[in-house]
Amino acid sequence: MKTIKFLNLSIVSKHDLKNYQNIFKKFLKKGIFVLGKDVDSFEKKISKYNNKKFSVGVSSGTNALYLALKTLGISKGDEVIVPCMSWYSTFTAVTMLGAIPIGVDISDDLQLDQTKIIESITKKTKAMIYVHFTGLSKSLTYLKKICNKKKLFLVEDCAQSFGAKTNGIKVGHYSDIASYSMNPMKVFAAIGDAGFISMNKKKLFNKANILRYAGVDMKLDDCKFPDLNNKIDTLQALILNYRLPLLKKVIIQRINNAKIYNKHLTNKVIKPIFKDNFEHIYYTYVIRTKKRDQLINYLKKNKIETKIQHNKTIYDHSGLKKYNIYKKKFKNANILKKEILCLPVHEKLSKKDLLRVCRVINNFKF
Repeated sequence: MKTIKFLNLSIVSKHDLKNYQNIFKKFLKKGIFVLGKDVDSFEKKISKYNNKKFSVGVSSGTNALYLALKTLGISKGDEVIVPCMSWYSTFTAVTMLGAIPIGVDISDDLQLDQTKIIESITKKTKAMIYVHFTGLSKSLTYLKKICNKKKLFLVEDCAQSFGAKTNGIKVGHYSDIASYSMNPMKVFAAIGDAGFISMNKKKLFNKANILRYAGVDMKLDDCKFPDLNNKIDTLQALILNYRLPLLKKVIIQRINNAKIYNKHLTNKVIKPIFKDNFEHIYYTYVIRTKKRDQLINYLKKNKIETKIQHNKTIYDHSGLKKYNIYKKKFKNANILKKEILCLPVHEKLSKKDLLRVCRVINNFKF
C-alpha cells in the first residue's frame, strides 16, 4: 500500500520537466541572475492578475510582510493587530521592526474575528494584518472602514491565498499593501523561496523598490533606508512566469478535491465551509475533531500523511510571550488549536487517493 503524501513537490509531468530544463538553459545563457527584465515581466503580470498598479518581487513571503510594514513606516513601539493564530512570520515580521504584535481571537473558520478588532485598538496602534488563512478569502469592507476611521494601515497577508476571491474580488484588494509568499508549499509556488508585495500608490512602490535592494536608491547610488538585501532571484521569477497561466487549472483541481472530501467524509468531523467562485483555493483542507491526535496516529498507521497548521497561538511561542502586554486570552483559538488537522488536498492526488482517505477516516472510532 503506497503512502498518500501530504504534499508532493516532485515534477511528475514530462512536459513540465522539459519546459523547466529549457527555462534553466536560457537563464544560464542570458547570464542575468538578479532582477532584470524577467523580474520586471513577472511583476507586471502579477499586478495585472491581482488588479493592482504595482508589485515588487522579494526573496520570501516573510520578507514580503516585513517590507510591507517597513514601507508603511511601522517602527519601534508601534502596535500591530494580528490574528492570534497564524504562521510565525505574521508575528516575527512585526517584532523584527521593534513593533508589538497584538493578538486577536479567531473565528471558527480560522480567520481573524472581525468583531473583536475595536477592543484591541489603542493610541499606539498603527496597523492591522489580516491573514487569509488556509486559502480562504473574505470581504474586508468592515475592517477597511475601521482602519479609515482610526487612521490605521491595513496589510493583507495573502501568503496562503494567491488566486482566492470574494465575490469576484481577489485577495489584496482592500489593503494599503498586500504581501504574498510563493515558497514551494504554496498553491502558486516557486522552486525555492520567493514572495512579492503589491500596492496602488506610486510613493509606496518607489520606497519598497529601494528597501528590497538593501535600502539603496540605485539611480542615485544612495543608501536611503539601511536594510538587508531582499531581492527576488531571477530564476524564481522565470519559473513563476511559466506557472502563472497554469494556476487556474491547479486551483480548480484543489477545489474538486475538496468537494470529494466534503461529499464523502463523515459528518463526525467538522469540515471547512465550501464556497464557489474560487473564494477558497484550499491551500489546506482543515477538519476538526476532538480526537485529533488519535486520528493522526490512526491515519499514519494507514500510510496517510497529515499536518497541523498551526496549533499555537501567538503567545504560546516562547520567544513571543514577552509581547503579551495586555494578557490576552483567546477563547476560540485555544479550543481550535487542539482540534484542527490538515488533510492532503494537493492537485497531484487521484480520486482513488482521496476516497481512500475518506474511507480510513470514516472507519475511525470517534
